[in-house]
Amino acid sequence: PMFPFHTWLPDAHTEAPTEMSVILAAVMLKTGAYGMIRIVYSTLPDIAYQAGPVIAACGVIAIVYGAAVTLVQTDLKRMIAYSSISHMGFIVLGISVMKLDGLVGSVFHMIGHGVIIAALFFLAGVIEERYGTRDLRELAGMLRLAPTYSIALAIAGFAAMGFPLMMGFWGELLILKGAFFNNPNWEQVRVGAMDGSTFLQWCAIAAIIGVLTSAVYIIN
Repeated sequence: PMFPFHTWLPDAHTEAPTEMSVILAAVMLKTGAYGMIRIVYSTLPDIAYQAGPVIAACGVIAIVYGAAVTLVQTDLKRMIAYSSISHMGFIVLGISVMKLDGLVGSVFHMIGHGVIIAALFFLAGVIEERYGTRDLRELAGMLRLAPTYSIALAIAGFAAMGFPLMMGFWGELLILKGAFFNNPNWEQVRVGAMDGSTFLQWCAIAAIIGVLTSAVYIIN
């Protein structure tokens, strides 16, 4: 679901049964990123390097846009789906850096996000089965009625927003580090009035805004 080819994902998750949502989010979404790493960047490195700023920009837009749209969602599965767009933006940004930190962070985030998003969709499926709805406005007070389940949902949510020392934190940290302290060769690439290195640093700053936004919708 790389921006701007992401529009199918929320609808697919909304209509799919829980099992298919888990497979789609945890496994199938990662095949595109795996293909970028194993095929595009290994067989066409020069072209991938030249397209790096465009790929990085698409990743950052996905991060910020996915997190922002999530804020206004009332359907639990749709909210989780838009958060997946944001997380896949991080993975794409890390790959585009063409540096070890960014690449390792992307691979780690692929694995971490696969585990976290599977847990979130399973928990959302249980909510829909037990409550008969996914409308967040009708799910208030769940902590009082089902404390253990609510704590499990909270742990998965905090991991998804990249809470320090949890699974979602380490991949995002390495990706942001790779983007901010990027490959010195990026200075030779021009992106408008700035060099590629400065552009990637601004991408990292914009991605941090996406992280903070994700904290807002998870806590809400």
